[in-house]
Amino acid sequence: MKRRTLLSSLAGIGAVSVAGCIDDTGSGSPDTDEGTTDDPSTTPDGGTDTPNGTDDGDDSEFSPDGQTEATRFEIGSPEGVAFANSNNPVPVHVHNDADEEREFALSVTRPTPGPTDDLQVRDLGTTTLSADAYVTAMFYVPATYTLVLEGDGETLHEHRLAHDDFTCNSGFQSVQVHQDWSVDTGGISTMMACPSPSPRTIGVGQGEGQCADAQEHTASVAYGETDVTVDGSFVTPTPCYSVEQADSSYDDESGVFELVLEATANDVDSCTECVGVVDYEATVGFEADFPAHVSIVHRTDDGDTEVARATRNADFELGGEEDVGTFL
Repeated sequence: MKRRTLLSSLAGIGAVSVAGCIDDTGSGSPDTDEGTTDDPSTTPDGGTDTPNGTDDGDDSEFSPDGQTEATRFEIGSPEGVAFANSNNPVPVHVHNDADEEREFALSVTRPTPGPTDDLQVRDLGTTTLSADAYVTAMFYVPATYTLVLEGDGETLHEHRLAHDDFTCNSGFQSVQVHQDWSVDTGGISTMMACPSPSPRTIGVGQGEGQCADAQEHTASVAYGETDVTVDGSFVTPTPCYSVEQADSSYDDESGVFELVLEATANDVDSCTECVGVVDYEATVGFEADFPAHVSIVHRTDDGDTEVARATRNADFELGGEEDVGTFL
């Protein structure tokens, strides 16, 4: 679906006190194929999609203020979210912009933890919305999601969220379904400058080098409360090497923090003649926020090789088999 950015009332946010700081947003993020705009008067990609691919030219706006929220579904929980002040929950409102009662089926999908292309699916069931009412899906855990909306016997819209939708700002995203079943997406947000993930400390500890059983570089990455830990094995020409940090960087567009490690020869008179391996543990302490992804690179004479990559909250499971939400 193409996307139209809509301007809604700031009062719809609730307790937001950043005067003059509003920004239209939809499901647009670097991880999606949907565009964004900073001008609420513009229409990206030619306007509103209808089920048959035509533009209906509808200019209606949506704000939850003063309208009826029929049902609310909670995806995840705010408990245990790291750097919570930098990762506010994201409400997505699905609005029945029609003068009659209609039924909508909603589900949420996201990648299954582990090395698989399978998707987790949480069926939110069918919700009956009266005229001008809306249903909310509240997303708490910074991760990737797709909210699938069905109605009138077909899939109306797939609304995608990514890590960078979870920020220090407050607002909402909206999906409006008009009388003719065409769809607009939009929303509103404050526009505070949120801090980027930055390492406050980087430490590398290691054991004594050994003769290697296998000549393969390995590493694994784990997110903690405020730290990211790396357990790895660095293959070296002999066991008499030490692993050190060579470089680190963060790319704001991709959300990737890259840690580059290299091995340097120890100052010793002699060493066992065998291909070595040095086991190490690296710890990166972050402040303000976590990166969406962490990449571990081993630097050798042959160049740089990525040996591990991890994604924040990759192991988050949707859970929730119930088909009813919290009725307000």
